[in-house]
Amino acid sequence: MIKTILFVIFFIFCKTLHPYVVWSEEIETKFSEQFSPRIASIKTSRANLRSGPGKDYPIKWIYIKKKWPLKIIDQLDHWRRIHTINNVKGWFHKSQLSRKKTSLIIYKDYLRKKPSLNSKKIALLKKKLIVDIIKCKVHWCKIEIKERRFSGWYVKNYLWGSDLIRID
Repeated sequence: MIKTILFVIFFIFCKTLHPYVVWSEEIETKFSEQFSPRIASIKTSRANLRSGPGKDYPIKWIYIKKKWPLKIIDQLDHWRRIHTINNVKGWFHKSQLSRKKTSLIIYKDYLRKKPSLNSKKIALLKKKLIVDIIKCKVHWCKIEIKERRFSGWYVKNYLWGSDLIRID
């Protein structure tokens, strides 16, 4: 209840201080020649997703899960436009993001010892489990689940964001 009241006060405070700011979903950015969409993750235990690239833009969501996987789809100065598994788009300051590649399991299947369907099964991985990506081949990724101390190979297409995972 207190958090809700504080949020409402914060929202009203922002609106009264910055009534001249226009909040736009579509920000025009210039793609850097070096920029290419990529996978990243949240570095901090509290990260503010904003509607635009700057602190003057309102906070859309507050993420409290470290290592939550994201797709970086654009950048402007120190800000990165992201896309989440829930189809949410917004902007994070680059200090809140890690280059560590993580992903979510989107289809339940077995973690395997080698990159082959005939390989020994290590563990059954359920949907929405966060995993660290170590390296990838064309159809398989070597992943790690630190909490359970598992490491092995998983079908690449069963990982969220696999379209942006580079092949080693």
